Amino acid sequence: MFPSLAPVLTGQKKLSDHKPGITVLSHAQAYALIEEGRALLLDVREPAEFLSGAVINAKNVPLDDIRKGSLPDFALEYRLKPVIVYCRSGRRSAEAAKCLYEQGFRYLYDMGGISSWPYGTVTPSGA
Repeated sequence: MFPSLAPVLTGQKKLSDHKPGITVLSHAQAYALIEEGRALLLDVREPAEFLSGAVINAKNVPLDDIRKGSLPDFALEYRLKPVIVYCRSGRRSAEAAKCLYEQGFRYLYDMGGISSWPYGTVTPSGA
């Protein structure tokens, strides 16, 4: 259901339609992009927070690592692809998006905080 809604919610049909920069998304828009499966989903909270519950398929890269430019290889592959960032309330995700943009990432989407995420969470492996 949601993959077909992604272009409607975001106004973007293919990667070339994504605009460089940082875009703030509603949870519905973020969910549609996540369901589409073409964006990297980064949880920028601390590992203990991540292990307590995260959006399905999210990868944990804490804000401190992003600030230092200590990014895992899987993240570096997304410099020119859509990246969605989130945290608990939205403050860290906004900072992470800005840092990532300064590090050469071009298609960033800030979905804010998981605290009001209505689509459910999972307990990542390792918890």
